[in-house]
Amino acid sequence: MTGAGAVESAAISDGQILVTLNKAQLVMLDEEGLLEPDLVGRVADALATLGPDWPGSAGDYLAFESELVRIVGPEGSNLHLGRSRNDLGATRERLWLKHAFFQTLAGLVKARRLLLDRVSEHGDVVIASYTHAVQAQPISLGHYLLALDASLARDASRLVQAYARIDQSPLGAGALATSGFPLNRHRLAELLGFSDLCENSYDCIGVASADTKVELAQVFATSAIGVGRFCSDLVAQHAAPAPGLTVSNELTGGSSIMPQKRNPKVLEHLRNVSSRVVGAAGKVVVVSHNTPFGDIADVRGIALTETLEVADLAGEMYSTLADLMAGLVVDAAAFARLVKSDYSTMTELADTLFREAGVPFRVGHAFAKKVTELGRERLIGPAEVEQDDLARLYGELTGEAFPLDHASYLHAVDPGEFVRGRTGVGGPQPKEIARMLTEHQQAVDELASWSQAETDRLRQAATDLDAAFLARTSTTAGGEGPATS
Repeated sequence: MTGAGAVESAAISDGQILVTLNKAQLVMLDEEGLLEPDLVGRVADALATLGPDWPGSAGDYLAFESELVRIVGPEGSNLHLGRSRNDLGATRERLWLKHAFFQTLAGLVKARRLLLDRVSEHGDVVIASYTHAVQAQPISLGHYLLALDASLARDASRLVQAYARIDQSPLGAGALATSGFPLNRHRLAELLGFSDLCENSYDCIGVASADTKVELAQVFATSAIGVGRFCSDLVAQHAAPAPGLTVSNELTGGSSIMPQKRNPKVLEHLRNVSSRVVGAAGKVVVVSHNTPFGDIADVRGIALTETLEVADLAGEMYSTLADLMAGLVVDAAAFARLVKSDYSTMTELADTLFREAGVPFRVGHAFAKKVTELGRERLIGPAEVEQDDLARLYGELTGEAFPLDHASYLHAVDPGEFVRGRTGVGGPQPKEIARMLTEHQQAVDELASWSQAETDRLRQAATDLDAAFLARTSTTAGGEGPATS
């Protein structure tokens, strides 16, 4: 594949990128009248001969030029007017970053779609939530999973913002200071599918070559932190004898000696690869830190290799997350047993005392704490505490009669009623889960549509570049000679 479309192809190669950059340069030089028409045609034919199978590296321009000169003659080197390996290399790196971006974004979209499918199927299941790793309040599974998707949505937003800064062409910046030839940098950007210029020519070569890579790597690292924390939650829960969330058997591993084991291999792999994303992103920062403000190997080839490693690992992370979401198994009964066994509804008991009897919140809070202590001492759940005990505890605390009947008490401590009774925006109640799910699904659709539109734009830029280039070769339809501008 040639042209800007190379950024979306799994078969992208450095040789293809170099050929593509040279095609764009030739078209621009011809349009600006900087090369004689005859030379344009001969160089175009030579480029077509070298073609997309050039085996070398984009960083090895002089080897490519030697082949070009062998075919065309010394004047073939005029293709390099106004250019440097610096701006060629900086542009090549951005094409690689764009390629990595689209490959990885596709994995993120897939993982989010599968996550939202689980919300659609199991969103109303009541589960326990935790603060300080201690059971806190009942929520819904949809609430929990949408929190993860909210994190992934922010990651997607950061990625698109980072992409906008990568999608700026350095070509024509020369070594650092442009050149005395009137190169049309805007046209070069257009031919290669860039949306804009990286304008300041010193910035193109010596400054942005570092921070664009660091930014992309750090966006992936931020995403990995969210995914890794979610994974740690599931690992801890999986250790329970009867967890509410498990994974399908094909995503677990057994033991050679203990037949009961269902080791969560997919979770361990997800946790591991998430950590590796964070570690690899740290290398990009370290490689780039305290380097001179200019063109140096540290922030060019080395940092590019490290950044592409981060992107590869991030792609593996999203693929594993997608596998996890596809194989997620929900046991609503196990969740119900778990949440009913502890006292996570006590805030609602204090709130009910205020709503129904005007009991000050702090008094209700102190009473609910006493109920919790009694229940835990007797190893019973909140629904098993009897009315006589409630009356006694309330009387000891306030000297007054307990103002709730037992039906009101049971309603207050029921986890399902707790979830359904929430009224705040963004809460765990079914109505809010349905609203947020719809919005999250729309956001993923919009992200996928944007990605498709952008890759279509790049594909069209590649097609246009190839057409403009082929028009300058002697192999065009009808046997016509090289076209000139």
